[in-house]
Amino acid sequence: MAKKLDIKKVLNKNNKKSATKSGGNFFSKSQAKFKKNAPIIVKNSGQSAPWYKNPTVWILGIVLAGVVLIKVLSGDSNNTVKDYGEFLRGIKDGKYETVQVYDFSVEAKVKDQNNQTVTSGIPSKSVFFQNLRDAGINVEDKNTTPIKFIEPAAVDFASLIPSVVIIFGAIFLLIYFLSKQGAAGGGSSGIFGMGESKARMVFGKKQDIGFDSVAGVDESKEELKEVVDFLKNPTKYTRMGARIPKGVLLVGEPGTGKTLLARAVSGEAGVPFFFVAGSEFEELLVGAGAARVRDLFSKAKKAAPSIIFIDEIDAMARKRGTVIQSTATEQTLNQILVEMDGFDNNTGIIVLAATNRPDVLDPAILRPGRFDRRVTLEIPDKDARRQILDVHVKNKPLSSDIDLEVIAKRTAGFSGADLENMLNEAAIMTAKAGRNEITRADIEESVAKITMGPAKRRVATEKDRKITAYHEAGHAIVGFITGVDRDVHRITIVPRGMAGGYTEYIPQEDNKLLSEEKLLSSITSMLAGNATERLIFSATTTGASDDFQKATKFARYLVTKYGMGDIGPMVLSDSEDEMNYGTRQEFSNKTLEIVDANIQRILNECYEKATEVLKRYRNKLDTVVQVLFEKETIEGDEFKAIMLAD
Repeated sequence: MAKKLDIKKVLNKNNKKSATKSGGNFFSKSQAKFKKNAPIIVKNSGQSAPWYKNPTVWILGIVLAGVVLIKVLSGDSNNTVKDYGEFLRGIKDGKYETVQVYDFSVEAKVKDQNNQTVTSGIPSKSVFFQNLRDAGINVEDKNTTPIKFIEPAAVDFASLIPSVVIIFGAIFLLIYFLSKQGAAGGGSSGIFGMGESKARMVFGKKQDIGFDSVAGVDESKEELKEVVDFLKNPTKYTRMGARIPKGVLLVGEPGTGKTLLARAVSGEAGVPFFFVAGSEFEELLVGAGAARVRDLFSKAKKAAPSIIFIDEIDAMARKRGTVIQSTATEQTLNQILVEMDGFDNNTGIIVLAATNRPDVLDPAILRPGRFDRRVTLEIPDKDARRQILDVHVKNKPLSSDIDLEVIAKRTAGFSGADLENMLNEAAIMTAKAGRNEITRADIEESVAKITMGPAKRRVATEKDRKITAYHEAGHAIVGFITGVDRDVHRITIVPRGMAGGYTEYIPQEDNKLLSEEKLLSSITSMLAGNATERLIFSATTTGASDDFQKATKFARYLVTKYGMGDIGPMVLSDSEDEMNYGTRQEFSNKTLEIVDANIQRILNECYEKATEVLKRYRNKLDTVVQVLFEKETIEGDEFKAIMLAD
């Protein structure tokens, strides 16, 4: 089990050892000492402290004591609160000797009682005196009542000086004590630890995570293996005049394995490994983020050679001047720029960082000398998916009908995290059913659940089922006839998520380049569902809204991004995600009219082509619908047999 230590004690102890040695790495003995042991996970001093060490408890206690002290010194211990009506009756009955009238309260001294006072709230002075007059008490006539009305005395600030001095003196002593306590711990935490880094440190060999546990990213692993090798054998590189990169930026879509690779480096390096999230540098107090950066690099420098891993670095290193951001955020960014490559040379520290938004990072942090290398992790191809599946099925019992090669081909577009989640969902289904092995059906169901959502057994009318069956059969037939480099894998009218049914395709091979023919065939098959409804029922439904949205997006990409329309090789897109061609002021209205005409022409031509195919294969369409009504789901092989039958 991992042993947990206080990072300050570890670093201070190592510093004392290093003071007695010279010319060597002070951490080497610590490495030798712990190498045979389990990994040591060292957390910072930001752990939960006992309640009696919490500054908030002390401050609240001091304030409460001050309030009590002021009450005692002001002599209010004999004060009694009376109801307003009761207080008026007491005035009328002559119970009080003197009455002091404030704006919204009164205070009266009781007759024949030593220092006993009575207070009551009043609506206002004018209302109070009017109530007295209504009760027959004329305040101006001294003979009508023995009560003496007096103006409130001025506040005696001199009497409050002792209590104020005690309160502020106690708070000052508390702040001084806490700041000295932080300094004695060896950190640069500042008051209450606000400036102390929240990074966790891992030291020692982690047996559960290493490069062997990461599959499908061989090129990226090689880049990081060089970093680990340099830390283990520095003279191998320094004698050739080489220096290790100061920073390595891991870039990739979510789920491609950036954090997993960093964990593998932690397990393989055998040096202190500090890991922290980019958002953990930010704090409500201005300057806390920069202080935490300084504290983090200070600790890493004492433990050098060491590695710092910053996950989601875009949370703290966005471009300056492009978005509204606080001064504190810019201070944090400026501090990490200086620490990575500033006047002070931090030798022996390697910074790993991960992000899926490299486009928003400040250029100053991307330059050589800070992040010298950029390791890009992409969505895995078929061979990489097979390697990832091999890693994740090691602890899962599989039945003999499962072919991992087929699953790897089926899951095109899945990231490593998607594949792990798919197998985990299949294992959950198997355990829930009380079986001992994961079957092919479990894998198929988990894929469908991840991509489309869980199956819904909602009751549909016979007419709705018929429309859905023809809609999906139209997709499949047009996709089979016009499809390029892809096969129909499954057709179903079982509702999932928001869809009443769906048709699933799998690519014949992973192609990173899209041809115009492939894009047009995809648009044609998307529009085939609506074309089928119009052909069979002479009417359409709202079921094709998502198809229209995707088809329009593809057509717009084809014209404005890929240069395949009549407008020629000119890009009008603002970003990778949205085709905001209509907002670009540098394009004339005539150009935008040409773009709109191109998109409409492409969609109309694809729609007409889909209709022609459906008319030509009308008998196949009816056959597929009949089978769907009987079985609800048709697998790819059965569908192919129907299409190829005479």
